[in-house]
Amino acid sequence: MPKILTDSEKKLLEAARNIIKTNGVDDLSMKRLAQKTDMAVGTIYNYFPDKNAILIRLVVEEWHSLETHLLASFDSLSSFSEGIRLLYDAFFDFSQKLQPLFSSFTSHGNATYYASYSSFIEEGAKLLKALAEHFSLTYPEAHYPMAAAMFSYAIHYPDTPYEEIQAAILRIL
Repeated sequence: MPKILTDSEKKLLEAARNIIKTNGVDDLSMKRLAQKTDMAVGTIYNYFPDKNAILIRLVVEEWHSLETHLLASFDSLSSFSEGIRLLYDAFFDFSQKLQPLFSSFTSHGNATYYASYSSFIEEGAKLLKALAEHFSLTYPEAHYPMAAAMFSYAIHYPDTPYEEIQAAILRIL
């Protein structure tokens, strides 16, 4: 069994971030990562099975940072509607910031895109539920993912006025 070292994983992820930042997501490959980290390509496969696994990990880390910030922001909100706007803006900004990674997912097959989309909806549902609970509101559990899907809708159709997205979320909940 290969020995997995946490520092090596962090080193790989940092190198991947730098490659993407400098040359774009298309320049990221296991061979290029090996060159940047002085690791053997085979060693990298002990940490990540493919490029998509690295990209997904980068997205997840970025998301967790944003999620922590959003949850802390709930205390400064004066209304549930204000919280919906906070989440809407955060999701939209997040998707714009990471658009090259999401585009890479779609170009590498539907399974990776679907997994990232499903995760996006699940995370949105958790945040909507936490927001509702913060304001002592409760909605049926199944409604949160449907409402969170409206954030994705807004990202795919950016010309949709925010007021329509908010109204749809409130109707669903």
